[in-house]
Amino acid sequence: MEIIITPNNHFDLIKPIGRLDSYTAPEFKETMCQHIKTGCKAFVIDMEALDYISSSGIMVLVHLQKACGELGGGIALLSTPELLLSTIKLCGVEKMFSFFDNFDSAAAFFQG
Repeated sequence: MEIIITPNNHFDLIKPIGRLDSYTAPEFKETMCQHIKTGCKAFVIDMEALDYISSSGIMVLVHLQKACGELGGGIALLSTPELLLSTIKLCGVEKMFSFFDNFDSAAAFFQG
């Protein structure tokens, strides 16, 4: 998995590429937790380039949402493919997240 991170004024844009599964989830979680430790508490995660997400990957997103929420921030999911959205819904955690179809809407969520 490749992770592209683009800092913005109110959030960091995160673009994971490939698969977010039991093999790659620990690396993704560690990368994101390091960013939280540096003071970032809001992330827009661009899901468009993810080919697959497993329950392990979803649990990392849940963990990140909780960690950011405790700091007054959160995560927004951008351009989530239907297959990934279905998987998130099957896990019953979709209400924990805000979903956006375009970058401007996701950015406005944190710039409010």
